[in-house]
Amino acid sequence: VEIAQIDYYKSYIDAICVISNAQLEVDTCETWTTQFYRRADGSLVRSNEAQLLPQTITIQKVNSGWFITSVQFFEAPSFCN
Repeated sequence: VEIAQIDYYKSYIDAICVISNAQLEVDTCETWTTQFYRRADGSLVRSNEAQLLPQTITIQKVNSGWFITSVQFFEAPSFCN
């Protein structure tokens, strides 16, 4: 079983760009760790070290609500420090 967890203390929003009154782009720098467990007994098999995941999330106003319409991933470190 694979379990991925975000590290909220190392993750952050790098920039928010207003494209129009109905579209935003948000650059985020998320740090994730992944653990793999044996299903039979729940023992830890492997743990990957923290991985930086830069991404740009596009949020658009559709009808009366705001929705994520796309996510673009980048090779680290990209725009992240």
